[in-house]
Amino acid sequence: MLNFSRNNFFSIKNNIDSKNLQNIIKNNIINERSSSIFKIKDISSLDNLRDYSFLFVNNDLKFDLANKNIVIVTNNKDIFKNVNYKNIILVNNLNYAFNDLVNNIFSHDDSLDYFDEFNLINNSYISKKAFVYKLSKIFNNCVIGKGVEIGK
Repeated sequence: MLNFSRNNFFSIKNNIDSKNLQNIIKNNIINERSSSIFKIKDISSLDNLRDYSFLFVNNDLKFDLANKNIVIVTNNKDIFKNVNYKNIILVNNLNYAFNDLVNNIFSHDDSLDYFDEFNLINNSYISKKAFVYKLSKIFNNCVIGKGVEIGK
């Protein structure tokens, strides 16, 4: 499992809690069930379950959410019927839900409000928030963005 902080790459533009997720995608929701309210800090994947996050699932796979604060967002009614999932939202369109949530919570490089400052070094733009090891060789016409680490 890759260990990284998403905030190094994408800053949070709106702090929301697990209940506010429903407000963002309210036109897409079929049903929902929640047992706790917590602040959303990240996005999970099936390979990397992160506490205080949301997870998009369209196939009923076996995963253990014990001791994790995760909201499942799914378009699969069979997954929603599983009462072991305490925080879950059933939506009509999973792709729309993903786009709406990600665009509302994170400022990413496709967003108009995304900001990164660069240094021009040897004809390459290197983010001031990137790390390039001093012995690394960066060639012409490269763009190295926020959060990237190259070298040791």
